[in-house]
Amino acid sequence: MIALLLYIHLSKICSNSFLLPNAKALTDLQSMAKLGVSGALMTTLENTAYQLLSYFSGLLGEATLAANVALFNLAMLIYRALYGVAAASGTLIGNSIGSMKVALAKYYLYVCMGLNVCLVTLFSVVMALFNSQIALFYNGDSVVSSIIRSSMYMV
Repeated sequence: MIALLLYIHLSKICSNSFLLPNAKALTDLQSMAKLGVSGALMTTLENTAYQLLSYFSGLLGEATLAANVALFNLAMLIYRALYGVAAASGTLIGNSIGSMKVALAKYYLYVCMGLNVCLVTLFSVVMALFNSQIALFYNGDSVVSSIIRSSMYMV
């Protein structure tokens, strides 16, 4: 990491694209702290909610806990695919706006939004059509699979 920072800082290719922190970067710490604290709280609350969900489903029994883990895994699979498109769209749109290509930025916006809608539709159709197969993929136990099938619509 240090070698990469040194290369970027000392390279003539990257001289205008990366600046080391200086006193100017510390001028608006209050607004950065507000964003940082709120982001940290959101992440902490999300993690805490998952831990509590796992704990309480563990109190309900092994089958419920197994179904909870499988459904969380499925939800994260779907979420990460959609998040990947969102992250890519942010990069594409930001680069287009940075190079003053507003029409291209709008094009990327519509394409990425359309792609996310198509992905949500695809995931919904696949989960509706292959409900039993997805449940059996995660767990072969009939009790756990039935819990997964009955709860999959919440994902």
